[in-house]
Amino acid sequence: MGNKSKIKIIIAIIVMILSLLGLGLIIFKQETADMRATTKAVVVKVYDTGMYIIGENNYVDFCSVGFDKRGNIGFKKGQEVLIYYSGFIMQTWPGQLGKAGRIKILKEESDTEIPEYALKYCYSTRDNVSFKINSFTKTGIEFTITDKNDIPYNYNYDYSIYKRNIENELHNASLEIDQNRITPGTANSTSSYDPDMSKYKPEWEEVNKTLYYAKENSGGLTINSSQNPLIILGKYDWSSLYGKLKEGEYEFRLNSIENADFPIKIRFTINSNEELAYSEAEFTY
Repeated sequence: MGNKSKIKIIIAIIVMILSLLGLGLIIFKQETADMRATTKAVVVKVYDTGMYIIGENNYVDFCSVGFDKRGNIGFKKGQEVLIYYSGFIMQTWPGQLGKAGRIKILKEESDTEIPEYALKYCYSTRDNVSFKINSFTKTGIEFTITDKNDIPYNYNYDYSIYKRNIENELHNASLEIDQNRITPGTANSTSSYDPDMSKYKPEWEEVNKTLYYAKENSGGLTINSSQNPLIILGKYDWSSLYGKLKEGEYEFRLNSIENADFPIKIRFTINSNEELAYSEAEFTY
């Protein structure tokens, strides 16, 4: 191969490289144009394809954000970062910034403190919580909750007793049958039918109270906040509040109010012989 041919090949390679660089520059400019908004944030937790962050302004709060094509450049909890994104935030909880155009590390340790609710969301897990029923009678319950999380959940002392209403279940089942009788393929067919939910009745209803003020004196939770794991003792006597429970299927519920993270539900039955049976606790959302 002559020198002229070698020179032509070298020139062709250079032209190709420059063309590719130019194309990359165009794409980068387009990405930059699309990512017109920026926000400073603190990294809360990093996972494979993104991370959770806390924004340093009121517009961006607790959000997830995906990595761009450059991927994870060494992100870790507590860093202060600058995120380039489109300006659009999905209003879920946590919010979602989508995939960032670029994420730049500003400081290895931010001066902004990560709030507890964000740390709890990312690092606390219900797998670290156990629930043990110590005793269960027709008039009350005693139990122990053990929370091994470094940041324990909040627990609410307030409770209620609900009873399954068989008549309401039969009524709702009858409504379902009526809906299924509508002729398929018409404008009022089942596939396009929008049921009137106001006609449905609740299948579970709170038991009628005998004394409304009795709940305050019927028990509660004793929390040992000085221990790790956190040990919580629950003791309730609902006989003065709900009276004697009749035959039926019931639920004991620790209510999800007052910022409680961990509402609990236990189903139990009383048969015609006044015998009691109960199931394991369910952790509800």
